[in-house]
Amino acid sequence: MSNKFDRINKDKIGSLLELKDKCYYHEEDKLNFYFYVNNNNWNFFYCHSFFSLVRDITDLSLFFIINEEISNSIERKPFHDLMEDLILNGHYTNEIVSNGNKIKFKKSKLVHTLSELQDLFKWKYNEILNSQLFDFSNSMFSAFEHWISKIFDNFSDTHKLNLISSRKNKYIKLINDYNNSNEDKKEKLLTKIMKLPGEYISFPDKLNTILKLVNKQNYEQTRNINYDKKLINFLRASRNTIHNSGYHFGKNHSFEFNGKKYELLSGSPMFINHIDKFLLYGELIDIYRNILDSLDDIDFKYYTNIEKDENKINIFNRLINDYKLNSKTEYTYEEIDLIENNFNKIVLDKNRTKEILKFLDRIEIKEELLLDVLSANFNIENS
Repeated sequence: MSNKFDRINKDKIGSLLELKDKCYYHEEDKLNFYFYVNNNNWNFFYCHSFFSLVRDITDLSLFFIINEEISNSIERKPFHDLMEDLILNGHYTNEIVSNGNKIKFKKSKLVHTLSELQDLFKWKYNEILNSQLFDFSNSMFSAFEHWISKIFDNFSDTHKLNLISSRKNKYIKLINDYNNSNEDKKEKLLTKIMKLPGEYISFPDKLNTILKLVNKQNYEQTRNINYDKKLINFLRASRNTIHNSGYHFGKNHSFEFNGKKYELLSGSPMFINHIDKFLLYGELIDIYRNILDSLDDIDFKYYTNIEKDENKINIFNRLINDYKLNSKTEYTYEEIDLIENNFNKIVLDKNRTKEILKFLDRIEIKEELLLDVLSANFNIENS
């Protein structure tokens, strides 16, 4: 191999791929048929889940780091050609429009811009990578928060009503205490009343409700609920630094994982090795799966969201049935061309069309033909 790549970045790429592999494992094991459908990347049918969202988040960091390594391996040689193209062909004009007025900069400003861009690629990679991975960690926790909230929101209203009822009882007690107290105590009681959240249900409340519903014996076969709650609380506090440009304010937090201690100190950002960050946030994947497996009779809709274009699915179904049920054993080139063009309009990929037709030629006619095609492993079937 002629190109030498940065060992540290290779480790980061490998760790990110392992995160995707963890999602791959859980999707295959939990989503079954829909896992195979997702692998085919149909543009008209997709099963969204926490695992698929984590893969998408991970892809952003993979795309960034892999592109950096490729660019760096060829010494960013196309950079000057790209800049020249931008300027000579009018993609960048060194002027702006402000409040309706066109402002043209001096040529010296253009020289400065080009110099700044060169400096960006030469000296600021680590700063930009830190920023990108800050977004990664925020997105990871937000994904976890969203899909945990979806489980909570789909559960019986009884759990929500019980939570609100408990708060109402606290309001009633505090109001009664306030009415029966002297002036010295009223101010403290009023402060307590104002801190109650009303009917708003926060993420910690949703999570705690769900963790009370899980089968603790099942959950703790592989994990510890109290440890996981501390981990989630630590990562939530870290995610909330997005509101303060990465700085943490409030009480200090600390957490131990894999023999290392991580801290969030008030007035400071969180410092963490990138590989450690991937491992730490990867725990959310296992926690989420453990929650799913420890909730009795959880409905599929609680942890998935099916996105499909019914019109395209119906057309696709008609195409595959027309092709398979046709009594003809041989087609003319013109007929094959017409069939492929019709498929191409739906799947938008000529190679995939050929794979579909080969697959249909191999299998027997079945009642669930559409499902067989949607979930087919074309890499195996056509190898």
